[in-house]
Amino acid sequence: RKGVGSVLVQAGVDACKELDVDVVFVLGHADYYPKFGFESAATFGLSYGAEEFGPHFMVLELTPGSLKRMSGLVQYRQEFDGV
Repeated sequence: RKGVGSVLVQAGVDACKELDVDVVFVLGHADYYPKFGFESAATFGLSYGAEEFGPHFMVLELTPGSLKRMSGLVQYRQEFDGV
């Protein structure tokens, strides 16, 4: 509760911006990530795995309009399957 998590999330978002990433997805606490601008991915027709992930799967659009051309099932790299 000293803000370390917020600093890390913001540093990750900033790094993605520097790399010209269009969108960032997270699978995390639905009450935490919205303060960084993340929204429910389902709002944009995007999902990840089982239904129970729905409220926890969120997206942040870094390049305006990028989400308009996306829909469907999002898959993380295979390395994340065991996490």
